Amino acid sequence: TMEVWRAEGFEAKMEVAMKKMKAMLKEGRDACLPADVMHTYEDKFELVETVTNTALACLLDSFVLFGLSKEEFDTNNSRTDDSIISICFKSTEKCTFDCKKSREEGHSRKFETESRVTSTHDNDQGDFSKTSKTKTTTYKVSTQIEEFFWNFQVEYTFFLEVGREARVVELVSNSISCKLKTSTDAAPRPELTCRPNLQTDISWLLRAVNDQSVFHFKIDRKAGCRTPRRNFQVESLLASATDLRSWCQNVGNYFSSLAGTAGLMPGSSEHVSELLDRHQAFIPVYPFFFVANKEEDRTRTDAPQSLFPPDDLDFMLQRHKQELASSLAAAEQELGARKGFLGPREGRNVCLLFHFLRIIEELHRSVNHVEEGMRDQLISAIGKEISPSDFLGYMCFHYRRFFLPHFAPSPFSFAIRRPDHFPDGALSMECKMSSSDEFEPIWTFSKQAPIPSSSPMKLKINAGTKVSFCGQQHLHGWISFDFAEEEQVQLKLCARARQFSSFLVLIGTVVSKEEFEAKYACILQNKDELEVPLRLSSLSSPKEFRDAIESLSPEQQAFARSYRKMQLGSTVFAVLVIEIKPQLEKLLGLSPDSLKKEVKLTQDLTELFLKYQIPSDLLTFDGDPATPAGERVEQIKQHVRRVKEVISETQEEQLRQTVMEADMAMEQRTMMEGFSLII
Repeated sequence: TMEVWRAEGFEAKMEVAMKKMKAMLKEGRDACLPADVMHTYEDKFELVETVTNTALACLLDSFVLFGLSKEEFDTNNSRTDDSIISICFKSTEKCTFDCKKSREEGHSRKFETESRVTSTHDNDQGDFSKTSKTKTTTYKVSTQIEEFFWNFQVEYTFFLEVGREARVVELVSNSISCKLKTSTDAAPRPELTCRPNLQTDISWLLRAVNDQSVFHFKIDRKAGCRTPRRNFQVESLLASATDLRSWCQNVGNYFSSLAGTAGLMPGSSEHVSELLDRHQAFIPVYPFFFVANKEEDRTRTDAPQSLFPPDDLDFMLQRHKQELASSLAAAEQELGARKGFLGPREGRNVCLLFHFLRIIEELHRSVNHVEEGMRDQLISAIGKEISPSDFLGYMCFHYRRFFLPHFAPSPFSFAIRRPDHFPDGALSMECKMSSSDEFEPIWTFSKQAPIPSSSPMKLKINAGTKVSFCGQQHLHGWISFDFAEEEQVQLKLCARARQFSSFLVLIGTVVSKEEFEAKYACILQNKDELEVPLRLSSLSSPKEFRDAIESLSPEQQAFARSYRKMQLGSTVFAVLVIEIKPQLEKLLGLSPDSLKKEVKLTQDLTELFLKYQIPSDLLTFDGDPATPAGERVEQIKQHVRRVKEVISETQEEQLRQTVMEADMAMEQRTMMEGFSLII
């Protein structure tokens, strides 16, 4: 592929470009980085605008060398409608059989054989004699090879499609051919291939210049503008330029694949890149300020009077056009000398496509460099890079400054207690930032109000049981924030019980002002700790919701609104804490605080209710309501003692029964083993 860009190394390229620009500028002026020149925030906007206009001018000059005539450009630029102008590329490939040839290919290795020949003849004495000779025969092996030759032809065209009528304006077209060789009769390419058109919109480029051939790209400082880089104008232009870059890369990759198919030019991206790198033209698209190089004018106390002199910019654009024309001529000459599949015209086209890539890439890097420079300035001014935990400290500092103590946010950490009593435990909601190693309580805006006894809230335990409750109600609002490319905040609910204390924690949502819907519940006692991870989910804003359902049918809109109402009605996360000891006192008919110092009795009651599921009627005080509190407690103790005795007797009986069953099973096993031995 033609993908040869790397994000690193831009600073080094800027240093090289800076030295080259200094030779182009008028005497007494230098090209400097923004970090080395005193400038204002408005100068950064002008810098991005100048770099963008320079890149647009370089692109248009390159398109002129690509075949876009000035007459056609003026015609398209004078159109008053919003018709789209696209540059397109199409190609057709043909592969036909040419001939078949056979040839012999000899091997370098030879084989020799020896044979012995014996002959008989008469001598002078009339006797017979025998003579023998050795004959050496050499064999040479050769292989007959069949080769198939194919005619491969490619016709391609670059053209413009203008307006709704799709008027075609041809830019470049050519037909190239070569012979392909295979060892089988299978065709190396399909007989006919019509490649789908590759096209991209370039209206944004042609409309960026006025009638005086001056580019007029400007950034709107008001409408949604955050920085010189983060605004609608720059982002939309970079998006369009990225589409053009993708088109250039796809077309360039196609030509590279053709070179590899023909086998007459290296097909790897590295070799193609080396060829293109030798014919690069200078691109004056860098975020530089042009300032006077006199020592008295280069101090950082006074801002320069002219950061973007028009005469210097015009000279560099002319230099760019000249160097580009020279590099294209050199590429044509080199590929013409090779006499390969890709000829001089194809080399010119590929170099132009590669040049488009470089211009767009340098534009991206330049505007991003301005943004990164602002970020570095801010970090330098603050002294560190802000993390989410640092920003939380920043917000807490300003909370204390701008809010009265009664209205200021406070940590979500509460003691579970009754008035004039020691806390039974603690409840907190904690979060962990990506830059922190520990969980800390979140800071929330809160309002406290009692639930009136006249209209208590209700909790449904099952289909037939509802519980009403009153107490203190705390409403919390939490402002969450996160940074880009940072992990989401980890949130959890924590509850901790003290020794000899117990309470019930219910987690759910508030579905109405009078109903709490519990999803989970847990009893904590005797130093128990509960941690519940919480997962955050977001809903669309009202505007996003309206835009999303705008094109739906009335029935679908009604269903979406109804479903959203259900979502909004169940998004209030709620935690209900019920202390067990006061409820035990009410259930058993005891006076308030009767179990305050009855630790063992409270533990026994909790065990009987939770472990053994004892009905409350067996333990409730059923005497005279005027009975003193102490006597009531004693009667409850007697009830508890009797129930525990029954439980103990039952457990002993169950234990005896289990032992008897085990002994009986052992006896049966022993008898069966003895019977087996007798048999």
